[in-house]
Amino acid sequence: MPPKKKKQPRNAFFFFMMDWKKEKEEQGQRFKNLLEVTALCSEDWKHLPEHNVRIYKQMEKEAKGQDKDDKANKFNSLGVPYTQIDNAKREQELANQKMYSDIDNMLAALATKDCDGSSLKNHCFYLIHTNVYCYWGEKKKYIPAEVAISKFNLTNGVLDTYHVFPAPHDTNGDIPLGYRYEVKQNTDSVHNIPDPRDFDLVERDWDKIRREVFNFLEVRGTTGFPLIFTMSGDDANTNCYEMASRSFLEDVSIYSDESFRLYDLSLFFFKFYEVCQDMAVKMFDDQEEAFIVQGVAHQQLNRDIYNFAEGITCEFHANTDLYHNCSKSFVQRWVFLICEFCCKAMQIKLVPGKHCISSAKVSLSYMDNDSRKRSQLTASAVSSDLKNLTLGTSPQNPPAGAWGGRMHTEAKTQPIDKEVLFIDRSKVPDPTQIRVLQTGQSANVVSEFMPEPSNVRLPTTRGRGETLARALSLHNAAANPSLSSDDFPALGSSRPGRLEKPLSTGWGRGFLKQQ
Repeated sequence: MPPKKKKQPRNAFFFFMMDWKKEKEEQGQRFKNLLEVTALCSEDWKHLPEHNVRIYKQMEKEAKGQDKDDKANKFNSLGVPYTQIDNAKREQELANQKMYSDIDNMLAALATKDCDGSSLKNHCFYLIHTNVYCYWGEKKKYIPAEVAISKFNLTNGVLDTYHVFPAPHDTNGDIPLGYRYEVKQNTDSVHNIPDPRDFDLVERDWDKIRREVFNFLEVRGTTGFPLIFTMSGDDANTNCYEMASRSFLEDVSIYSDESFRLYDLSLFFFKFYEVCQDMAVKMFDDQEEAFIVQGVAHQQLNRDIYNFAEGITCEFHANTDLYHNCSKSFVQRWVFLICEFCCKAMQIKLVPGKHCISSAKVSLSYMDNDSRKRSQLTASAVSSDLKNLTLGTSPQNPPAGAWGGRMHTEAKTQPIDKEVLFIDRSKVPDPTQIRVLQTGQSANVVSEFMPEPSNVRLPTTRGRGETLARALSLHNAAANPSLSSDDFPALGSSRPGRLEKPLSTGWGRGFLKQQ
């Protein structure tokens, strides 16, 4: 079926043409189609008086308004009006613009307030994470099961953490009818938090929760809420974090004059690290590469190298198998990851338990109190420290964007000794004197590399057996003009070569030895 043609907009000339056609038809003139009408009335349109043109321009303007109104009666395949979709996109764009503007204005004000960066270092930021019981389809919101909010700054790291298990707000502390199976699934596979009816730690007094949250966020009155950040995105986990935290904050601010501003944590991290790098250039004349795009900051936050660290979970989750999914653990781990980069840029020494996990050992200092420069270590000290440096992951595969060794643990890696063979191929005079070592035999041809002769014939392609032919062809071409890969069949080939016996192993598994 051919695609449906798009409806052409009705302009001023269209309305003139229809009036002209109607007038001519009343006079007895007939037309084959509108193309003929267009050609005939074009000249009259050019000489039409200005006041008549304005009339048709007004008709065009009114028609465009009617066409726009008709869009409300058009629906997509899911039955959603296109006007509703357009309005949602427009609202999302305005919300994103406000988020960018609020974060930029906040960080710019802190960075320009003083020359030593003390305002940026000492300003308190808030991160929130929420575990959920289920998604309530009727209300189109998540029902929070656990909420944690962390307060931190660069100077002192984690200052305090608020933690609560709130009872469902809209259902008198109970799970909505028909959602207990979904609650049990989340309990068993995500957070181990039982049904609120069977949980002694659940908090049912929402007035108490509101007072505690307002006091923790240092809110005086019902306005002036600080910015709060959490992970957001299109995947199920980050979308759940954002929507569940937003549901909780809406219930907290239900009696307030304004709503909390919940923004993307990865965007804040991206902007915050960029400002810290700019401050480092001004204060210390030292700069490292900032994140190129926001996606890099999102990836760094998802590294989660502290997820199995002890001592950062709540008392309830400390005795469960899913302790790494504790909301209190999440908000503190995010602080550690942010401090990992931003404290380095601002040359702030890390404090275990505040900027990083308690078991981490800070081996290097960022600051020289006299010159405000990095402390210089001797080569022997650096060599000694590098043996133990790690960020909690495999020492052979450090995470992307690591500090270059600011922390180390007690674990040590044992070096693996590998035998290195140097084969002097220029001392092999004749291919007939070559034999191939079987796997397991010791090779004793060890010497320095010799410069290769200039009159060397090397194969242009590397087919079967070509690697071995490449090694043996480092002789005068005239000495053996017929040497090629046919003399050296591939591993596993049944075709014998022209040597006395077939090759039993390849170049990569044995070594050439001079007899």
